[in-house]
Amino acid sequence: MIYIAFDAATKTGWAFRIYGEWTTGVVDPRNWDAVEKLLLGAMQRGVDHVVIEDCYLGVNPHTHKVLAVVQGLITGACLNVGLPYEIIPAATWHDNFRITGDRVECKRGAMKVATVYLGAPAGISQDEADAVCLCDYMDRVHAATERGIR
Repeated sequence: MIYIAFDAATKTGWAFRIYGEWTTGVVDPRNWDAVEKLLLGAMQRGVDHVVIEDCYLGVNPHTHKVLAVVQGLITGACLNVGLPYEIIPAATWHDNFRITGDRVECKRGAMKVATVYLGAPAGISQDEADAVCLCDYMDRVHAATERGIR
């Protein structure tokens, strides 16, 4: 499986890795055509699964609603182009990389993990860094499942 990961937000970071090379960017999920174009382009490069970071529940109700809509837009685009998706809580991949602290510390930690340890290009946004970490986590989970470890 080759995943594309989304850090769902009003400016959604995304990332996928093919043969060790990261492709990352940011997309406005409210632009349906842009999300579908991104997914179709990723599929042409070999992506066959999507992972989306789940809405964080610890924010105010308005922000949670906005994030839920964004998550719905991304899942809808996945369904429209025929890509299966999974939704993973941020805490799951944070724990895996031992990223802790408040939101700012977690963003800083993900940036370090993505650029220093996972080889993502310098200069990526924090949202892209989150997507890189989530994508790497899912790649490793899938590899472990394939080997019968998990």
